[in-house]
Amino acid sequence: MEVGTTDARLYFSVPPHVEKYRMSADWFFVQKRRFLRRPKCIGPISEQNILGRIESGEIEPDTLLSSKRKTHGHWVEMRTIKPAMRHWQAYHPHVKC
Repeated sequence: MEVGTTDARLYFSVPPHVEKYRMSADWFFVQKRRFLRRPKCIGPISEQNILGRIESGEIEPDTLLSSKRKTHGHWVEMRTIKPAMRHWQAYHPHVKC
């Protein structure tokens, strides 16, 4: 590397000891069935996007979610993911699950 030049990998790479704590962007969810339409798989999206959709009510406790890292590729209901349910209950206290 020449003097005065920068290598983008130095600024954007994640150190190996931090890699395991990085936010995953591999979440998928099944969108609710709409009138005369089949259910639709949405993703991959980040955890922040999932939390935003939980806040808005687009993702409910019976929505199916999947992640290679968190659910090992299995489809599970949101109600089985404790952090997601805590977030749901914080933003929707009036709804009983």
